[in-house]
Amino acid sequence: MTGYWTDLALVAVLVLINGALSGSEAAFIALGEEQLREMERRGGGVDRIVVRLAREPNRFLATIQLGITLAGFLASATAAVSLAEPLRARLQFLGAAAGPVSIALVTVLVTASTLVVGELVPKRLGMQYARRWARLVARPLRAMAVLATPVVWFLGKATDVVVAALGGDPQVGKEEPTFGELRELIVSHSGLSDEQRRIISGALEIHERSLHEVAVPRMSVFRLRADLPVPQARSVLGESGHVRARWCPVTSWTTRSGWCTCAICSGTTARSPTWRARRCCCPTACGSPARCRG
Repeated sequence: MTGYWTDLALVAVLVLINGALSGSEAAFIALGEEQLREMERRGGGVDRIVVRLAREPNRFLATIQLGITLAGFLASATAAVSLAEPLRARLQFLGAAAGPVSIALVTVLVTASTLVVGELVPKRLGMQYARRWARLVARPLRAMAVLATPVVWFLGKATDVVVAALGGDPQVGKEEPTFGELRELIVSHSGLSDEQRRIISGALEIHERSLHEVAVPRMSVFRLRADLPVPQARSVLGESGHVRARWCPVTSWTTRSGWCTCAICSGTTARSPTWRARRCCCPTACGSPARCRG
């Protein structure tokens, strides 16, 4: 009976090893490029190991898959050979079917345990705590990769050949997110306000816009009169929603022969037939507005 409990403990350990490796795989895959750059800037020893492993997907994926395959195979073999025998003795009433039924029952139990404890739970935790999990397993995973270097090298080369044969690029780790995916991520982020979502979405769409869509017409630019008292100017600026404003002189235009002339920079603009009701704006750099006077 002692041997039975020893075999059961061995199967449990192998399932836990399988879970640790599965969670490590999910954690490294979940690490984003920005997180890797931050860890690289931090420059710690463990962080450098994590970045190096994440930038070499063939190396860490092959090491993890090798460990998962061996752990799963040994757990299944141990369960089928050792754990099924005591159960077979209890199923003697089934006659010749006792052996196959006992093996099937043990296999189902081990498979269910492996799926829950060795796959689903650790992968979910690995995705939720990607950085902490990756830092925790970085050194053991590197040691495993060093010990299994010949096998990992062979598996990596074989993977590159198959990926290239299927039309993929062996040098590319992960596909870059599209603008649609980024926009959806921003919209679904609960920590952003509506204004922040609008600003970030606008920044993502800036490449699709032309200059005239975002430029403000010169006559629509917000300005403050130079003769406004400071408290009043602050109040007007606050109500406008702007944080800065151009100032304009009180009288900055004179007229001469049908032209409006800026008294600040001597810029000129043609006077329209309705010049008395029109507010002019200097066509040059100063942009000072005032009524044309004649």
